[in-house]
Amino acid sequence: MVHRTQVDLTSDDFQTLENVTVASIGVFDGLHKGHRMLVETMKRERDKRNSSGHICMITFSDHPRGVLCGTPPTRLLHPEIKTAILKEWGVDVVVEMKTDTELLELSADEFCSRIKKIINPEMIIVGENFRFGKGRLGDTALLAQSTGAEVLPLKMVEGEDNQFVSATAVREYLAAGDVKTANGCLGRPYSVLGTKITGDKIGRKMGSPTINLEPTPDALPDGVYAVTANGHRAVSHLGPRPTFDSNERRFEVHILGTTELQSKDDNDVWEIEFHAYLRDVADFENTDELRAQIAKDIQAATDIFENEAQS
Repeated sequence: MVHRTQVDLTSDDFQTLENVTVASIGVFDGLHKGHRMLVETMKRERDKRNSSGHICMITFSDHPRGVLCGTPPTRLLHPEIKTAILKEWGVDVVVEMKTDTELLELSADEFCSRIKKIINPEMIIVGENFRFGKGRLGDTALLAQSTGAEVLPLKMVEGEDNQFVSATAVREYLAAGDVKTANGCLGRPYSVLGTKITGDKIGRKMGSPTINLEPTPDALPDGVYAVTANGHRAVSHLGPRPTFDSNERRFEVHILGTTELQSKDDNDVWEIEFHAYLRDVADFENTDELRAQIAKDIQAATDIFENEAQS
């Protein structure tokens, strides 16, 4: 189980975490292939030391850019999904720093001294261009000097078309509806958490009942997607429903081959994994045309899942 703790780095009222062997510092939004490589490197370095100490990820409660500029990048991962992925990868401890102006105003030296006070690791592994402290004046050399830890800078990982993998790149691919390339950068399907809410049962009346979820995913454009819902193959509609004169942005999921799961009580939490973008939202002349298109969407999603299973 991952031990997750929140700290106010600008306060002296926090508990030191004992027995941390290797740590890393970053936003870690998206948890892409580069982050996976980082964690694997941390595990190897711990093994080299024949240590049973913890692997610790130090991250931020909010994106620093949002605190500094007022408009944060779209958050890619729900904290619960992030914790689950880190647990699967083998991380033991996640330290979430309260991210506000006071934190970002700390000098680079003060930031280092407080990191040392919290975890005092033997090694810190960060990206080669990692910068920290007020004015981003701290670098890996200062991090090593001020914490007394061995610091290992890692190079970025290349993804599609020799482009470096980053959360920014993942956001751009998702915003363009390029789910396949985004998933390639992540090394897994992009996923969100949604809580079931009561819908208007239009889908049920049409023979294709849906689970209505909120919040709607901000990182993705409106459209119809092949998804899995808690592991079940499904089709998702994200956006307005012009056929029914509704401009409200909705997040609806139809599970393939069964209606039982779509009849569960409200407030169930669903993890939705996005596998492929199928089409744009369309305005149909009547419900018969819509039914025909839904059947095509279901077949397209089924074909995608069958191809995935065979590859």
